[in-house]
Amino acid sequence: MASKDLKLKQRLGRQAWSARKKAVVWIVCLGAFGWQWWSLLLTFELVDLIYYAYHRMAHRVALLWGAHVVHHQSEEYNLTVSLRQDSIGVLAATPFYLIPALIGIPLPVFIAMNGLFQLYQFFVHTALVRNMGFLEHVISTPRLHQLHHARNVEYIDCNYSGFLILWDRLFGTYRPPSVEPLFGVTQPISSWSPVWANFGYFHELYLKCRRRRGWDRLFTLVGPPEWKPSSEAENKKPYVSYLNQPSHGWTATAVIVVLMSISVSFLLAAKANHWDATINLTVACVTATMAWFATRLFDGRRI
Repeated sequence: MASKDLKLKQRLGRQAWSARKKAVVWIVCLGAFGWQWWSLLLTFELVDLIYYAYHRMAHRVALLWGAHVVHHQSEEYNLTVSLRQDSIGVLAATPFYLIPALIGIPLPVFIAMNGLFQLYQFFVHTALVRNMGFLEHVISTPRLHQLHHARNVEYIDCNYSGFLILWDRLFGTYRPPSVEPLFGVTQPISSWSPVWANFGYFHELYLKCRRRRGWDRLFTLVGPPEWKPSSEAENKKPYVSYLNQPSHGWTATAVIVVLMSISVSFLLAAKANHWDATINLTVACVTATMAWFATRLFDGRRI
């Protein structure tokens, strides 16, 4: 009996020592990340992988697609598309970008590497670079990323990678060019309003949930954007570009109001810390009103 107790204690002791060694290794690894070249490289590639994971999920989960769709609504492909960012996507992506913090990557290192990564995202949103030779097999080039922005059936849900195209090849989402890409989303928005661009899809989800029942409502939110119950008839509409323009004689007014709205926005950003809450709120309301007014003008409506 004593022999069995001794063996049990020895086995438990070895397991405890193994656990302590693993803990020490983990603590050392947590403290090892810094400005070393390998640390910067690993951080950059971790950011790249996290981007792929969130980006793919943002296309395959309806709620997340609602936060990301504004980036894909443009029917043109140029550098301004990279600046067409959603207003709530940061909130949706935050849990993914907590991973570097959890494994011990210092915040300055993460900010630096993520900054470089985002600069590259600006570059890939151009149609001017046609072919980058052997790099087309290594990284996400402008030629490959523009397919991700296409609404062609051949290119739906492909080429999510931000830097290394490896992730698409590894997870089966890589597509090479085969037909001329047509840019935009499969169902275009029906207004120039930035508010509608950001929240119009959520209104569509709300209407779907209202007419569906039970678990179908939940899957409407967490399932793929194109999902519908088998009992629901197909309601695919032909693609019609939104081409509304200001009414005759109102184009100059609309442009001036937009420029004024942008100027006041910059003024608010520069002076927000120097003004009290009342002034900030007043200026914000004025900016929002001008943006709303400009939107109605560009949509061809009058006040």
